[in-house]
Amino acid sequence: MKTSFNFLKLSTLALALTFASTSCSLFEKKDDPKPAKNEVEYNGTNYNLDQGLIVDLGAANLYGNNDTHYDYDFYVSDGDIENNGDEVEEIQGSFGIFTECYSFGDSEFKTGSFSFVDASNDGSLSDSQLQTKYKNKSVFASSVYIDTNGNGVLSDEDPIRANGGTVKVSGSSPNFTIEYDLTLANGKTLKGKRAGSFNKIRG
Repeated sequence: MKTSFNFLKLSTLALALTFASTSCSLFEKKDDPKPAKNEVEYNGTNYNLDQGLIVDLGAANLYGNNDTHYDYDFYVSDGDIENNGDEVEEIQGSFGIFTECYSFGDSEFKTGSFSFVDASNDGSLSDSQLQTKYKNKSVFASSVYIDTNGNGVLSDEDPIRANGGTVKVSGSSPNFTIEYDLTLANGKTLKGKRAGSFNKIRG
């Protein structure tokens, strides 16, 4: 029996398409997994951020004679964040982040993007230099805490300070999203976010 040329062509085409489909699935580049909404990635490990607390410190003066910014301190951790209603007393868990966010304007805290600022030399700057540094800018400072001795207490650990990056805050009380994209003084990076309800106390 003679096999038709068209049948051979169709069979060959079907085989080629099957191989191409298999090849694509084998060699297709997969996206890198991203941390979930309450996780950050640090040094190749993802950490859950189950707990969140804000200390509302109110208006703050960064230059001049009057208040210029509004200060929210964000605490996130995979363990309990203990407070006495006025201040944080203890942070438990294996991993935590402290972030001090100053939004420009003294009437209320404003969400948005915050740039890293090194305030270590502010005492040596003139008021005009401080105004140039801070006016119309929302800024942050941040530190990471890791439980290195296994006692589940973070507040007795040495902080790993941020030396660059950005923090983004969105939402409204009590539900905020805080997103981290930090470079740290130890040469490592931290990325991720926490989204959800934050307890808030007035400092």
